[in-house]
Amino acid sequence: MTFSPMATAIQLRGDDDLTTSIFYGMSDRIRSAALGDVALIQGSETVLYVISGQYRNRAFLFRTGVVKGRDTIPGVYPDVQLLVSARTRTMVHRLQTSVKWLKSKGIDLNTLDDDFYARLQARIEEKKFSIAFIQKLLNR
Repeated sequence: MTFSPMATAIQLRGDDDLTTSIFYGMSDRIRSAALGDVALIQGSETVLYVISGQYRNRAFLFRTGVVKGRDTIPGVYPDVQLLVSARTRTMVHRLQTSVKWLKSKGIDLNTLDDDFYARLQARIEEKKFSIAFIQKLLNR
């Protein structure tokens, strides 16, 4: 498989200070680099990328393969289309729980529209959160 210049590169790290990983999404290839492995994704894929540090967690759910992506995410090149971001441990957990539940129901995140993700962003930021909210979002 050859990779075009439009492949998305995602930094994967696992050291004491910083851990980055793909929680959801499939890479086409993993390559070694100076700061750790780099996952390469060809084409359009929905990815949940998690950054964990000693004092802070972040998560980004985004679409790769977007021409002229408008959102810059640390450790991801080129720019992508950001769908949902989580900036606290609680929000990261809620986002991971939501993605895990959707996957367990056989729902391909690549098939969900931008409106679903906008509503998901609002739900993970609320004080009250449950999977029942996600079920309701799917029925809209």
